[in-house]
Amino acid sequence: MAVAVGALAFLNRPDPPDESADDPAAAPSATPEPSATPTPRQRRKKAEAEETPEAVDLPSGLPMPPGLGGSGSGKSLPRTAYQIKITSAKPMYRVQYIIPTSDDQQYGEDNGVGTSWVHNTTVWGRPDYGAAFVHALWPGVEVTCVVSVGGRVVERRTIVGPYGAMWCQG
Repeated sequence: MAVAVGALAFLNRPDPPDESADDPAAAPSATPEPSATPTPRQRRKKAEAEETPEAVDLPSGLPMPPGLGGSGSGKSLPRTAYQIKITSAKPMYRVQYIIPTSDDQQYGEDNGVGTSWVHNTTVWGRPDYGAAFVHALWPGVEVTCVVSVGGRVVERRTIVGPYGAMWCQG
């Protein structure tokens, strides 16, 4: 917390003192000329004022720095297709999965899925996008998991029952 307050204080430090205050020759003229174009500092302050959310509770006197107000979203990141496919020669009991950056269902559990289970979704952000967990219950029967991102296989794992279990992720 102290680091965050220090960073906020540094970002919002006052303007440097006007060096012309000690020099009488540099005193402003009686009729200052208005500038039609705002200075970079004026533009930045205006942008900060427009971006500052009203509902944020900061210590008094500390304005919200740009980008920290929670007004952005990771959902502006590029999207890609994501698929987890699990197959077995005999029925599987349960498949569990978690895909934190999925646009729809981010986690779940499917029971009695039969011999094949597929989950397609769209994800955003950076890999690893998600993972699935499955058991191989039948003696000598293989269970295979294939994870594809953007149509390209990034993970392929196989286990053999009985009592085999695996995570596959990508």
